[in-house]
Amino acid sequence: MVRDIPSPGLNCLGGQLSCNATNSAACPGVLSLQSFLPGGTPGIGLVIPTFPSDGIVTITLSCGF
Repeated sequence: MVRDIPSPGLNCLGGQLSCNATNSAACPGVLSLQSFLPGGTPGIGLVIPTFPSDGIVTITLSCGF
């Protein structure tokens, strides 16, 4: 499960999430800001469905100031 806390001064509520996975890893089926950022549903995050030991998952969140 992945969650993130934006640095102070950043506004990420209107941000865009993207995901890239390699080496048999898989991105979450749904990229939801409500699940990724604090203030959403407690205990929820983005679930990485397949993440082998040599896999790479890169989640990118674009934020504004």
